[in-house]
Amino acid sequence: MKEGFFKKFDILLLFICVIIFIIGLIAVQSAESTSLLPLADTTIKQIIFFSVGFVIMCLLANTDYDALGRFAYPIAFINIIILVIVFFAGHSAKGAQRWIAIGPITFQPSEPTKIIVIVALAKILASVEKIDKATMLSVIFTVLTPWFLILIQPDLGTSLVILFAAFIMLYFAGIKPWILISVALGGMALAPWVLHDYQKQRLFIFMNPNADLSDTGWNIYQSKIAVGHGGLFGTGLFNGSQTQLDFVPEHNTDFIFSILGEETGFVGCVILLLLYVIMMWRCILIIQNSKDKFGFLIGVGIFCLMGFHVFINIGMVLGIMPVVGIPLIFVSSGGSALISNMMSLGILENIYSQRERKFY
Repeated sequence: MKEGFFKKFDILLLFICVIIFIIGLIAVQSAESTSLLPLADTTIKQIIFFSVGFVIMCLLANTDYDALGRFAYPIAFINIIILVIVFFAGHSAKGAQRWIAIGPITFQPSEPTKIIVIVALAKILASVEKIDKATMLSVIFTVLTPWFLILIQPDLGTSLVILFAAFIMLYFAGIKPWILISVALGGMALAPWVLHDYQKQRLFIFMNPNADLSDTGWNIYQSKIAVGHGGLFGTGLFNGSQTQLDFVPEHNTDFIFSILGEETGFVGCVILLLLYVIMMWRCILIIQNSKDKFGFLIGVGIFCLMGFHVFINIGMVLGIMPVVGIPLIFVSSGGSALISNMMSLGILENIYSQRERKFY
């Protein structure tokens, strides 16, 4: 690695993301074991995934993001083909067909799809002065094709992330708010015919939390107990009864925040939230100082992606948002999600390295 390799990086952003990952690593270990050592298999896998992601992050941070724009359309097309393959030949688990298995390696194509759609959409919107009908047709195809293929896997959480990021990017590209609001309301009206029965049940449980505590409401009920059990300072690492005894399902993935809530308490949760606030603040600074419209829109999309994940995931655990299966970035276990998070970080670092002016 050449001298000064990291001088172009936003070191604070990188440092914050690494600290969040370490916190997540401890939480993953606690989800799998009652002590720090020996490391659980899931923890070791997370370290390996992070290492791979770190290499990819460095490559993206030192590759001009204009190059991503030149290859955005063919990459988006190849990605659609992969999503179609998932539908016909993907690996199924827990009622969803979202994974592709190649030998011992299993990955979830919908995770990098979020970034691919953001880059491709940014390229379309940055290439025109005014959004006309032809541009909107390109936007609709670029966003709705992968969105639909992910929705029918089914993966409601990821499909919502894509739509949210796309809507905000379109707003900053000049689409009038009333148009976006009208489309959003129309989409909500179609929800009863689009959502699966179990997804409808999750929305019903969100509105009536005590309606089915023994089945569909179990996750939210137990996660709220876990967070409340933590009190101010928590029960101590590896001492959370709700998570250690597996009362909280998916406690190393979607509901990992419940581990932190129980074992580190209110103080630990606030520290993690502050780290996320700093991370998002650095993202905003990178967006504000981006050199061109393309970099600006990519930054907006990644900011929305990260912010949506944090807000919805923590909201799910606290019972203030419906359960839609969204991991907590840099914290939840899962190789595809973690590597995709590192890819997003690498692109942000690249935009930072080409910023118009210095900031601190």
